[in-house]
Amino acid sequence: MAAVVVLGTAIPLVMHQLSGPTALPTSTIYTVGYGTITQTVSASGTIQPAASVNLNFQGSGGLLKKVDVTIGQQVTAGQVLAQVDDTTAKVQLIQAQASVTQAQANLATAQTKLTQTEAGATAAQLFADQQAVKRAQLTLNQAQNQYQAQVDTFNNPTSEQQQIQNAQYTYQQAQQSASDTSGVTAAQQQLSFDQTTLQQDQINLSNAQTQYTTLSADANLTPPTATSAQVTSAYQALQQAQQTVNQENQVVLKDQNAVNTATKQLQQAQQQVAQDKLTLDTLQQQFSSRTADKQALASAQNQVAQDQLALQSAQETLQVDQQPPDAATLQQAVASVTTAQASLQNAQAQLQSAQQSVANTTMVAPISGVVSQVNSVAGEIVSGSSPFIVVTDTNKSDLQVNIQVSEAQIGSIKVNDPVQLTVAAYPSKSYTGTISQLYPTPTVSSNVTEYTVIATVNNSSGDLKDGMTASVGIQTAKASQVLTVPAIALQQFNTREGVYVVDAQSGSSSGNGGSGTPAGNGGSNGQGNGNGGNGGNFGGGSGSFAGRGSFGTATTGLPKNVHFQAVQVGLFGTNEVEITRGLTAGEKILIELPAQAATAAAASSSSNRFGFGGGGGAPGAGAATRAARNAGGNG
Repeated sequence: MAAVVVLGTAIPLVMHQLSGPTALPTSTIYTVGYGTITQTVSASGTIQPAASVNLNFQGSGGLLKKVDVTIGQQVTAGQVLAQVDDTTAKVQLIQAQASVTQAQANLATAQTKLTQTEAGATAAQLFADQQAVKRAQLTLNQAQNQYQAQVDTFNNPTSEQQQIQNAQYTYQQAQQSASDTSGVTAAQQQLSFDQTTLQQDQINLSNAQTQYTTLSADANLTPPTATSAQVTSAYQALQQAQQTVNQENQVVLKDQNAVNTATKQLQQAQQQVAQDKLTLDTLQQQFSSRTADKQALASAQNQVAQDQLALQSAQETLQVDQQPPDAATLQQAVASVTTAQASLQNAQAQLQSAQQSVANTTMVAPISGVVSQVNSVAGEIVSGSSPFIVVTDTNKSDLQVNIQVSEAQIGSIKVNDPVQLTVAAYPSKSYTGTISQLYPTPTVSSNVTEYTVIATVNNSSGDLKDGMTASVGIQTAKASQVLTVPAIALQQFNTREGVYVVDAQSGSSSGNGGSGTPAGNGGSNGQGNGNGGNGGNFGGGSGSFAGRGSFGTATTGLPKNVHFQAVQVGLFGTNEVEITRGLTAGEKILIELPAQAATAAAASSSSNRFGFGGGGGAPGAGAATRAARNAGGNG
């Protein structure tokens, strides 16, 4: 709740003018001068983080693949926090990219067509059209010749009969080849003979091996029973027998291959018989029904018709290209471009949507701070509508203060107003800030209406913590080089605010008051008579700024050289007020009533005809009333 400091209390009293000039103490006189006024609103507030962001996956959410953070973890802006499955989103992105590519190609084609339509056919295009007509005419001529040949074939079947005769001859030759097994028989007989020879050679090899082994053993006896010449001769015989067996093995292998080849040829000949029989049967059937001839004739006839249409199309294209573009064709080309552009824009929008869908599968921190909530784990299905992760801004330099002010004060507060605050933890320190937000909607509690004001706080020292209570002063206005008087000097007479001015003829003087504080040293009593003002008694003058005059019945307590001067007050500071009308720099005013006036005030407190400040330096009645009316705070 914002506080309003009341500067003083009004004391109604009745005063009698002194019978003669009375010297005023210099400490009660202030010389009006220029100074600076700062007007503030006092309130209390609570320190809070600048932001606390509830995060969820945009769109429909999905299967949570991974969570990269835990509660209490410090994160930075842009850091990945979690991801959902992006398979479907990426497929849609690929499809959208393909659609954009196709739409761009369609637009390019339509634009090219429009350009060509607007320009008309070029000489090269006309030449190409003429060549196309010639090619189409040549193709038609060939098709017509082919059709005539098919007609002749259909009407004269001699060639088909010749084909049947050829097929019959081929079939008979195949039968003869399939029944001739002499090649297989001869190959098998040769194989059998060579296998017998191989067996005899293997027996000879075995005998030679035995002979060599025996002679080698005899040659090693003591005394030897075989000579080395006999052993050498036996070894040579063994080598010769081995070579013969090897050669015969190759012969047998060759014979086996010959048998296989002859057998395969016989099988192929038998298969060829079946194939030739099928060919013969097909030709005979076709000749009987003339199916092939009819199909060939129909095909040739269809080809002629197609080539005639192609020639007609080429001729029409040439004719169109030779003419200037008509309005309908041009409009159609323009419409095609417009349609293609719309299709491209739609495809691009779908691509952007698909790209955003892929981006939405990854959650990133929008601010730097600490993770205060994580409400799901990997493997769960997360919704796009419920909060999943909460990140709180803990940057010490980003703190705010939440201030509650009254409805009387909210009108004077503006965004960017300077703020000063203190907290109980550091009573000797003052922190600065700036008003950043004014909430337009009030809160009402117990019939008290308050508005929320947010200020950013300079917390470079890191002293301030979330949740601290702060005493806040909001600077709502400031004026420099303006007339100022002490707030204690401001009095109220009936409904008018003013001050008591010491006339220039007064025998008293004072020090300068440019600083806005009561007069200092330098005051002294003057010489000569000081006259009271033009009105004699303090009869009431007319108007808000009546100047000198009397204000009704003369009373005891004030010198004759003092009169009440109505003023217009501007800004209202802590100890000083701004005077915008009624005074000029250098004038002297009372800031404290004389002792006689104070005594008269005490004796006449029951009278409420005139109100002004009490003695002893208490704030003036005008200051108190002004403060209450403005509902302003101290600065």
